[in-house]
Amino acid sequence: MILLQKAKQMLLYGGLSREEWEKVSPAAHKSSRRSLRAYSTIAFSFYAIAFVMSFFTPSMADKRPIYLSSVIGALICCLLDKLIIERHPKALSFLLCLFEAFFLGTAAATSLVTCRADTAVLMPVMFSLVPLLFTDRPAHLVLVQEAVNIVYIIGTLTLRPKEIWSLELVNGMIFSSVGAVIGTYMTRIKLERHLFEINARELMELRSRDALIDQLTGLPNRRAFYEDAAKTPKDGELVIASADINGLKHVNDTRGHQAGDALIRGAADTLAQVFGKDGRVYRTGGDEFQLLMNCGRTRMEALCALLTETEVRWDGGFEEPLRISLGYACRSEHEGLDTDALTLLADRQMYENKSAWYRASGKDRRRS
Repeated sequence: MILLQKAKQMLLYGGLSREEWEKVSPAAHKSSRRSLRAYSTIAFSFYAIAFVMSFFTPSMADKRPIYLSSVIGALICCLLDKLIIERHPKALSFLLCLFEAFFLGTAAATSLVTCRADTAVLMPVMFSLVPLLFTDRPAHLVLVQEAVNIVYIIGTLTLRPKEIWSLELVNGMIFSSVGAVIGTYMTRIKLERHLFEINARELMELRSRDALIDQLTGLPNRRAFYEDAAKTPKDGELVIASADINGLKHVNDTRGHQAGDALIRGAADTLAQVFGKDGRVYRTGGDEFQLLMNCGRTRMEALCALLTETEVRWDGGFEEPLRISLGYACRSEHEGLDTDALTLLADRQMYENKSAWYRASGKDRRRS
């Protein structure tokens, strides 16, 4: 049973699990389609040249019908690829099987029609070559190979001289089996390569995203802020804001850093809730946040009023509510200043508001 399951897995999914196959199949689809286009074009060109040459080369004249049918077959594959695959991607497997059957059938017809012993090597070569062409389910390849092999054996017994029967029969049976095995393992190698590339790309993307995300709050970090600030349009409304949590040191000293982390997450959630629809919030330091806002002063004043209402409602289990000091600078009011200069202005206003809050509350800023 285990061997049968492994054989089934190998034939259906190239040795991968079903989940891995579904993950890698789009890349395999693209690879096979590129190969199909290339090989169809090559086959069309080759057989078209051979068909023309058959009129000038007596030894090729008996193969002229095969060349003509091969030109038509390659042209049909090219047209089907352009007309059908874009609308019906699942039809690619059928088209691959059709092209493989066409490729092997052409070789078989050439061997059978010429009836010369020196062409006995043609089918073994084709049976070994065709499995290397595409990345598709091995079961499709095996079915095509064995179907063509059966037709070829019947044709050999009907049309070929008796003195080469044994050679052709052995070639057909051995090399079709060898080709199927080679094709199966080549498909597995190709699929594993695609899977490795996909996993490596996903890992790189994950690391790239992690490099721009603050792990505590899930907000973009300082690096993300500076990258986004550098990409802001030169015209249009822009407000850069700086925010800072009041009393974080006091919470850390009296309740521990876990409580301090909860306060930071609360501030992050509150800022994102209030300002997230009009811009983006970044955590740039321990209790520091930056905002890039796509609005003007009127909208920013309304959002600051909403922040005051929202932070009071936050309940983190502390005796005192969440308090955030915020300052901002509008580009429309400071023409000619870049984002760095606007950030400095926002920082300055934020620290002024923070100092005013400590004076009004009567708390020592150095201890809280």
